Amino acid sequence: MNKNAIVYLVRSDEASILELNTSLNSLYSYLAATVNNADLIIFHESDFGILGTRIDFRSDVFGKIIFCEVDLGIPSETIKNFGGKIEKFFPHPTHGIGPIAYGHPGFSIGYRS
Repeated sequence: MNKNAIVYLVRSDEASILELNTSLNSLYSYLAATVNNADLIIFHESDFGILGTRIDFRSDVFGKIIFCEVDLGIPSETIKNFGGKIEKFFPHPTHGIGPIAYGHPGFSIGYRS
């Protein structure tokens, strides 16, 4: 038997939870009938903590709700080889016209890898 799933990758910050809730509310409004009791899988960074309680779940739409922590850190071998030469964030190419205005520093190195 095939099982459907809806998958999100969420950062551990308040803005990401608000964006996730906006996406979920859109799904409830326009796609709830087609979800067919799919599982909701949320991949998140560490330090997610209490943020998970602020997610607007509707149990009548989803089957299981599964949280999976993803390690987005820089691997220790890479740190050993390159030391302090690795920035925490790689600048976003549209910083002059986009995400930097919203406080987005760029891509985390772990996410890019």
